Formats: sequence, C-alpha cells, structure tokens
Amino acid sequence: MEIIVFYGSIILIITLFTYLFSKFTHLKDDRKKSSHKNFVKNSRTPVLIGGILIFLVIIIFLENLFFLKLLFCLILLLGIFSDKNLINSPKTRFFLQIGILFILFYNYQIFVEDIRIGTFNYFLENLYFKLIFTIFCVLVLINGANFIDGVNTLASGYFLLVIIFLYQLMPATNNELISFEFLEVIIFVLTVITVFNFFDYIYLGDSGAYILGTLTGMLSILTVNENSAVSPYFIALILWYPAYETLFSIIRKLVQKKSIMKPDNNHLHQLIYLFLCKKINKKNFCNSLTGISINMYNFIIIYFGFLYHYNTKLLLILILICISIYNLTYLFLKKNFLNH
Repeated sequence: MEIIVFYGSIILIITLFTYLFSKFTHLKDDRKKSSHKNFVKNSRTPVLIGGILIFLVIIIFLENLFFLKLLFCLILLLGIFSDKNLINSPKTRFFLQIGILFILFYNYQIFVEDIRIGTFNYFLENLYFKLIFTIFCVLVLINGANFIDGVNTLASGYFLLVIIFLYQLMPATNNELISFEFLEVIIFVLTVITVFNFFDYIYLGDSGAYILGTLTGMLSILTVNENSAVSPYFIALILWYPAYETLFSIIRKLVQKKSIMKPDNNHLHQLIYLFLCKKINKKNFCNSLTGISINMYNFIIIYFGFLYHYNTKLLLILILICISIYNLTYLFLKKNFLNH
C-alpha cells in the first residue's frame, strides 16, 4: 500500500508539472489537423500530454532496456510531430510507424505465433511472414487507438480496461520486458489521464495513441505466447473495437471511392455523439457520455470473454456479435443522424 501511495504521489506531481509545462510550451490540441478530432467541441482546450506521461513511466520503470526506451522515444516524437502538424502527410507517418515497429518487434522477437488455424499457422512458421503479420496487427491497433481518441475518456478508458484484464493473466506472463510493477503504474497513470480527460484537461493525442497501441500490442502478444491457456481470440475480442474502427473505416472509404488516408467525421463514436446530443442537447456532457457508454458496453463484453478466455469458439461468437451490433448501430445512426 505504501508503495502504491508513493508511486501515486510521484505520478500526480509529474502530471501537474507536465500539464503546467505544456501550457507554457503550447502543446495543445488545436483541433485543426484532423477533422475527426475537430468534430467534438469542448469547453476548454485540452493539452496533449497523455503520451508524455506514459513515456515517463516507460523511462522510469522499464529497467535495463535502453534500446526499447529509445524506440518508444521515437514513437513519442512521431506522435508529437503529428500533433504539432510538423508531419502532415499520413503516408509519411504510416511508413515511419512501420519502420519503428519493424525494428522493435524484430529486435525483441515478439511475433504472433498462433491463431489456431492450421493453414495460417503454417505460414506463421516463416520468420518474415509472421513479422509482417505482427506489424500489420499492431498498425491497425495503433491507428484504431488514434481514431477513437476523439471523445472524452474513450481511448484512455478503453485501453485502461484492456490492460487491467491482461494484468489478470500476468502470473504466467511476467517477463523481462513487462513486469507486474510496470503494469500497475501504467494502470494508475491511465486512471489519472482518464479522470483529467473527463474534465477536458488532458488528451492522449497522437503520441499517446501511438505509445498505447504499441505497448498494448506487445503485451497482448506476450500474454498469448507465454500463457497457452489464453486463446488468441481473447486478444482479438479485447482489441476488437479500435481494430474494427480502423478496418471498417478503410472498407467504407474504399467502397465510397475516397482516400483511406483522409480523415472524416463518419466514425461510430461520432454518430453516437450526434445521437446523444439530439436527445440531451448538452454537448460537453454528451462528449464524456459517449466515451463512457461505449466503454461500459465493451467492459461487459470483455468481462464475459475474460471468464472464458480459453474457449475459442465462444470468443469467436462474441466477436461476431460485436461486429454485427457495430454494423447495425452504424447503419441506423448513419441513416438518422449523419449530416443532419
């Protein structure tokens, strides 16, 4: 308990000083770069320090892993440059993401090894195939995290839930890269960020989304690889929402013959926000309520999947249910609230 209080005090002090520092250095969310983040208006301009806070935890609590810290530093800088409009090209950011992820996952030999499909597992025996597949999965997660960082508490709250559930499986997966202590501090920091985010003070920003996506991807792969009782489809279930947001957006834009790199305001969480605003007519409240509602739904799904994290068939059914509900909800809201 004393250790938790000690770490908590340090994190709160760091958060305060980082927040004040960001005020003076103008590291704010000006909402001009990305239309999907310009969609929801807040009562104040939040500062984009979520990624910095998570990175500080990585620096302090990942011991004797200098090269890993360096790679996360590059991810942080890429996100900050994106937040500050210093790298405007989505293609440039995308290829830089690929380069950093390639070095990270190849150097630490972290790969998706098994998806319980015999034919596909045969291809996963090839080093380069499983490296490419792993990078693809993490890229989808990273950009999904960035997509959902548009309303209060959604991204930080969602990844807080995911890491808490993965932490429950840590007894079989505690290793030299990810420790109990590190995850406990990450959980605490994400709780702080989520609370501040609820009141419009802090946003993850691209830097936070990139770091959280990468870190969660690493943790998820390590969990499955080192704990044979965990079905890979439990990981697919807990990460389904940001991943499907990305894939759905890509497919939707291809069907509409639009550029997949160009952001828009047609994501599900934005349609839910419009729906709530029409019913309640309090934009600031609807902002936070949107994130909380989506996360409550996902908590129920993830918790049920966690109880049966070994049951691949049941997990697949849950994933299909989630995708079906997403599609039906999207079609209903699009018909009734998009562009109204």
